[in-house]
Amino acid sequence: MAAIEIKVPANLDFEKLEKQFPFTNLPTKDRSAEYLYYFCSQLVTQGFKNAIFEKRNRKFISLCSPYLRDIHFNYDFYMDYLIKAGVLKTDGHYIPELKCHGYRFTPLYQECLNLKDVPITEYKLIKKIKRIREKIGKKCADELKPYNHLIKWFNRDLQIDKEGAVGWLNQYFQVEMKKIERTDIGEELKEQKKRSLYDKCRGLRGFIDDIDDGKYNISDFTTCEFGNRFHSIFTYLKKDIRHFITYKGQKLVSVDVKNCQPYLLTVLMGAEFWMSKKNRNNKIQLWEVSEELYKKIRRDRNKYNSIMMLVSPQTLTQHRISLGRYKNLTIEGQLYETLLDELPRRLSWAYLQNYGDRVADRNTIKKELLRTMYCTNRAYTSPPHETSRVIEEMFPDFIKLLKAIKSTNSNMTKEEKKKEFKILPSIIQRIESKLIIKVICARIAKERPELYISTIHDSIVTTVGNEEYVKKIIEEVLTEKIGSPPKLDFQYWSPELAKFDDEDIEEWIEEFIEEEQNNYICDNQIKDMI
Repeated sequence: MAAIEIKVPANLDFEKLEKQFPFTNLPTKDRSAEYLYYFCSQLVTQGFKNAIFEKRNRKFISLCSPYLRDIHFNYDFYMDYLIKAGVLKTDGHYIPELKCHGYRFTPLYQECLNLKDVPITEYKLIKKIKRIREKIGKKCADELKPYNHLIKWFNRDLQIDKEGAVGWLNQYFQVEMKKIERTDIGEELKEQKKRSLYDKCRGLRGFIDDIDDGKYNISDFTTCEFGNRFHSIFTYLKKDIRHFITYKGQKLVSVDVKNCQPYLLTVLMGAEFWMSKKNRNNKIQLWEVSEELYKKIRRDRNKYNSIMMLVSPQTLTQHRISLGRYKNLTIEGQLYETLLDELPRRLSWAYLQNYGDRVADRNTIKKELLRTMYCTNRAYTSPPHETSRVIEEMFPDFIKLLKAIKSTNSNMTKEEKKKEFKILPSIIQRIESKLIIKVICARIAKERPELYISTIHDSIVTTVGNEEYVKKIIEEVLTEKIGSPPKLDFQYWSPELAKFDDEDIEEWIEEFIEEEQNNYICDNQIKDMI
C-alpha cells in the first residue's frame, strides 16, 4: 500500500527522542514513531485553521478523541508519551460530550516555523488514516456539492512563487513578533499572542507548500454555518501572500465590492426584505437567505414590529429621511469620507486623547463603523464606544434598526442572548454568500465555464483580462437584488504590492464579533470551552 505523507515541525525527531524516552510502554513498539508523528500532525493541521481563521489566541487546541481513538484504541498512551517526552502540553480539561482535551506543542516545537513531510508506511495505520479521510471526505463532498464550480479550479494549474512567498512570510513574522514585544500587555497574554503567531505562520507555510505541490483535499474547503461562507486556501492565506499566486502563469485580479457590508445593509431598510414569500419580488429577501432566521424573527413579535415600524412605507417622513441619508451616502461611496469629516468634530476631547487613533484615517473609520454595526447594544454606553453614540446621532433610525435586529430581553439566558447578537452579522454574511457564490459565480460558471474564478467572501478572483466581464455580472445582479448599484474595485495581484503594514479587515471583523459574543459569557471555565 502506498505511503501517506503528513506534516510535522521540522525539528521533531522520534528516533532521537526514543533514546531518551523509550517506546517501551507503547502498544505498537517498533512502529510507534509513525503513530506519534500522526498524532502530532493532527495538532499541526488543527493549529492552521485555529490560528488563521476560527479560534485565535486560544491557549490549547482541542483534538477530537473519537477520531484519535479510530487511529488507536489506546491513543491516550501516545498522548501521555508526547507529554512526558516534552513534545506536547495539555490543559487537562475534559468534559464528556462537550469538550475534548486541549493540547499544544512545547516551545521547542512551537517555535519551529518550518515543516517536514513524514511518510507513513505502517499498513494498519495507513488503512485507518484512509478510512478516516474517506469518511470526512464523503461528508465534505456532500456538503460542498453546491460549490463544485469553485473547488474545481484548485488544481496544479494554480501556482505560487514559493521563494517570494516564503521570503515575505519570514519578514512578516519578524515584523509581527516585534509588534508583540513592544506591546504593553502582561507577559502571559504576550506569550499567548506569540504562540498564536507561531501557529499562524506555520499554517501559512503549510498552505504555501500545498499550493506549490498542487496538493488539495476536499477537507481543505469548508462552509461555515454562521454565514454560509465558502472557505478555501485563499481565505486562509494572508492577503499579501496571494500576490505571489498565478493561474497557468496568468496574473490574477480580484473584483471587490467596496464598503460591502454597509452596502448590503441598505437592503434591510426596505420592508420587502422582511416580508413573506407571498410578497416575492426581484430584491433579495430574508426567507431566501435563511428560512431559520426568517421564522425566528417572525416569531419574536416585539422584534419584528420594531423592525417594521422603522422600514414600513407608512413610517413618519423624518425616519425615512434618516435612513435615506445613510443609504445615499453608502451608494455614492461617501459614507466613510463623511464620517471622517464629522466624527473628530463631534467627539469629546477626552475620547480623542485616549482613542483618537480610531478616527485618524479612512481605514480606522471603516473599523469604527463596523464596530458600531456589530457591537452589542449595551456596548454603546461604554467610553470606547463614543464613536458609536455619535454615529447614532448622525443616523438615528439606522442605528435603531440595527439595535432592533440585535435586541434581547431580560428572560433570555446568556447563551440565548449570544445567539440573538449573532443574527445581524449572520444575515449580512448570508446575503453576501448567497449573491456572490450561488447567484453571481453560478451565472459566470454557466455563461463562461472555461473562465477561472475563485471567491474571497465579497470579491471574485479571475485572470487579468476578464475583470470587466466579471464586474458587469456583479453590477447587474447586485443592482437588481439590492436595489442600487455597487461600487466595485479592481485589486491586481502582483508580488511588488505585498506589504507588511495593512491590517486584514476581514480578520479584524471575525475577531471583533467573537470578542463581542464572549462578552455575554462571564464564567472563565465556559469561556475556555467556547
